[in-house]
Amino acid sequence: MGDLSGGMRPWRSRTLLASIFVVLVVAAAMSAAFGSVPPRASASPGPSPFAVGPRHEMTIGVEELQVQTTNPLQATLVDEFILWVGVYSFLFNINAGLQFEPDIAVRWQQTVANPVTYRFELTRNAYFIDPNTCEPDPQGHLGTCDLSHPVTAADIKFSWDYVKQYAAQTALMSSCVEHFELATINDLYTVTIQFDGAYAPALSALACVPVLPQYIWTGRLPDDANALPIGSGPMMPRPDPAAPTRMLTPPPLILDRNPNWHGKEVVGRQVYPDTVQYVSYTTSGAMSVDLTLGKLDHIVTPSSQDWLGFLAQNPAIWRQSVPGGFIGEQAVQVLSDDLRNIETSRPIRFGDTNPLLRDFAVIREVIHMSTDRQRMIQEAYGGLGTIADTLIPPYNQWHYNYPDFVGPDYDAPDGNASTINEEFIDTQPRAAQLGRQMLHDEGWL
Repeated sequence: MGDLSGGMRPWRSRTLLASIFVVLVVAAAMSAAFGSVPPRASASPGPSPFAVGPRHEMTIGVEELQVQTTNPLQATLVDEFILWVGVYSFLFNINAGLQFEPDIAVRWQQTVANPVTYRFELTRNAYFIDPNTCEPDPQGHLGTCDLSHPVTAADIKFSWDYVKQYAAQTALMSSCVEHFELATINDLYTVTIQFDGAYAPALSALACVPVLPQYIWTGRLPDDANALPIGSGPMMPRPDPAAPTRMLTPPPLILDRNPNWHGKEVVGRQVYPDTVQYVSYTTSGAMSVDLTLGKLDHIVTPSSQDWLGFLAQNPAIWRQSVPGGFIGEQAVQVLSDDLRNIETSRPIRFGDTNPLLRDFAVIREVIHMSTDRQRMIQEAYGGLGTIADTLIPPYNQWHYNYPDFVGPDYDAPDGNASTINEEFIDTQPRAAQLGRQMLHDEGWL
């Protein structure tokens, strides 16, 4: 069946930093599969063998599938990441154990002569594949594709230079190249990348920029429609038969297996089905019913009600929760104007007309400390979530476990100021009492 997290590479965290005061709920990602079997062991790195036997398709249900752009430089939605993370390669990637593993680069090292420089040796069997050039065999497996565009050091240099040049015009990639300084081609399959100084998250940044085909993106602007994404990743978008220069418009999102994928066959990076189709549903209930009826092989993020109730009662359904999921925010006028103005088309714009919330931090702090986040998780997600104080989820290597919020040092009834600070975070009546005192001290009450 393939990867239980959705048949694609695990979503990788990107270097996305923001100073935001929020109430966060990190929910576990939930998936369920019909008639699943355990994944098989990983194979050795190298070219993927040609598929044998009958053709296999995998159908995955998702709720409200949204793909607004097929340009990897403009992607912001989860479903857009499913597309471009599957189609494009990176210097290296992150495996199921959240460790770095080879992708285009089979070896890399920090140079001794210059510690801010990293040297990469590239695989010699990676190709940019145009799905229109692939021919099926008698069983329907795609097997013969045009291999006239190998991935070389020139494509790596071009990709980094391009993203750096247009960083301000990308959706999320400016932080990936913030400290990138120079890419140098050593030979056809060796490249070095230099940062502008010592940089702790260098490896995360190096795994952040997709490898763009230079022969396609030369002369393009960063907001190009990119109607038919062409990359060297494990998947290829299905071209529109009526207009082969563009992909079929989702939903459904249809991705075909790249028969010339250069990496190892592991669950999450190279899927086993010939085709993976993501089907959109308006409700989790309808999606869950179709799973039990055998119309779907797998569903992603069913509702907590379906997960704990309907799906749990069916012995034929294999349920699995994995770290990650989504981040739910109770955002109470928490963004500065410059952050709010970055994106004008999303709900991030809401709430900027309330001057009380906008201009007075004490009001935001009182709302924050008075909110029972654990009850929110229990009521909204059936307890399937974890309280968080940061946008970086716990499974990410850059996660920092902030200490409990500590309020002002008000005198407690017993004379011990620390008593209040330790208790109010978990005691709603106490939080309300402190909140009123904070507002009184600021002249609001």
